Amino acid sequence: MGMRKHELFRTTAWDLGVFIQAFDSTIHGTGFFAYTLEPFTNPSGSFFGVHFSPILIAILPIYAAYPSIGTLLVVQALALALGAVPVYYLSLSTFGKVRSSIAVALVYLLYFPMHAANLFDFHVESFVVTPMLCAIYYLQTQQWKKLAVSVILALSTIEYAAFMIAAIGIAYLLLNAASIGKAVRLRKFRDSSLLLPGMLCLVAAGWFLGARQALSFFNPSPPASFEGAQSWSLVGAGSIAEIPGYLLMHPANGLRAVEFDLPLKLLYVVFLLAPILFVPILRPTAFLAALPWLGLAFLSNYAPFYQIGFQYPLFVVPGIFWALILGMQRLESLDFTRRLRIIQRNMARILIVSSMVGLFVFAGLTYPITLTGPMQHVDYLNRIIQLVPQAQQLSHRTTCLPTFQTGSQYTRYLSICHRGRPIFVK
Repeated sequence: MGMRKHELFRTTAWDLGVFIQAFDSTIHGTGFFAYTLEPFTNPSGSFFGVHFSPILIAILPIYAAYPSIGTLLVVQALALALGAVPVYYLSLSTFGKVRSSIAVALVYLLYFPMHAANLFDFHVESFVVTPMLCAIYYLQTQQWKKLAVSVILALSTIEYAAFMIAAIGIAYLLLNAASIGKAVRLRKFRDSSLLLPGMLCLVAAGWFLGARQALSFFNPSPPASFEGAQSWSLVGAGSIAEIPGYLLMHPANGLRAVEFDLPLKLLYVVFLLAPILFVPILRPTAFLAALPWLGLAFLSNYAPFYQIGFQYPLFVVPGIFWALILGMQRLESLDFTRRLRIIQRNMARILIVSSMVGLFVFAGLTYPITLTGPMQHVDYLNRIIQLVPQAQQLSHRTTCLPTFQTGSQYTRYLSICHRGRPIFVK
């Protein structure tokens, strides 16, 4: 679907064009993940001046072997689909039932907010879901070495993953409050259930601070708008890091920010939970793992942060499915009436049906608009591309353009990203 969307010229410079140019500039030695769409907010031109995402270095050899837009879209789809594996094992370790675990994995694959994010170009957020789900599974099953690897992989996707890792630690602390309390009473201060939450929070905080320093190295003096001041202008914060301080000093601003677009924000939560019948709310402690981004979204006045169809809902998918699995476990333990027991025993099948309905509704409303269009318009654009002189040579020579001093200089350059190669024409 992503390739079809691209062939119809419905992909965008932000962010598919950014990434294809960044990968191309790196493999051809014209810049370190350099791109040219934001010369005024990111003068260095490196994507690492925008987000600290070492995971891109791991993807680079794959792109170097098969340099095309299709490669990035396929790798992204596979990265999201692989999340079904830890979901299955997390379910199996919780229920001990193979069929129910397979059903939950299918629910994950049918989850339409994730399909919507996958359809929207290419983003590093797509690579945070699977390692986060692995981290939750290894944390629950106490496989510490694998947990460490999963945490590092999750953190390497984007600096904001640090909030999610810290939230997982806090959720684990609350879920194991009884055993932690017992360890404290017995003075077993080296107990893993007591140490791990704090260690995860410390690692997350250290990584976030280190990532901020790395961003400063690549982009020493970003403008205020680049730091997110416009996205949280009602709070008054100039960046995500400043939000807690502003909320403490100006709580009224926080309430005003939450009230902004509140019906749309509530609808966003409905879209996230309706396909899985709101089961995650049965285990609110596990649902805490999804709260960091939901909280930031509710405080924002930037609509894409609280809408389906963008990459940002991927931040909450791991926490939602952790809470879903534990919520299903709680459902099994409840004493229902005879009629309701039928629903209780068939909850996994019901969730598959509800997820399929959600996906079909999403596809019916979205795909006709996204994946169809005036073919004559597409034909004209293809003809224009064929008229670009020496396209292949230009794609290698001018992947990384010099920093522009004025907007007029920048607009003299036409950037076209089509059929796997960025082409820049002066």
